[in-house]
Amino acid sequence: GPIVVVAETPAAGLVQAFTEAGAFPVIEVRWAQAPGAIASIKPSAVVIAEPGSPNPKIAEAIEEQLAASETYTPIVAFMRDRNFLSR
Repeated sequence: GPIVVVAETPAAGLVQAFTEAGAFPVIEVRWAQAPGAIASIKPSAVVIAEPGSPNPKIAEAIEEQLAASETYTPIVAFMRDRNFLSR
């Protein structure tokens, strides 16, 4: 199914990797566009391609769109601190 990749800077390598693995379509959007893309595309997954937190209102809008989904939508996020599990 469709995948939405969220990034402020181009994530061409990530988009290409998903496409080469057979994902279709892979839609890349900026944080501000993510709620609308999620609402209209109904993705099978959302990938947060860069660390950091968006504007809290945008994060809330994304959460609302995912909560309104009739299906389970996994979110894969790049973490800045990769040692969080060892604490």
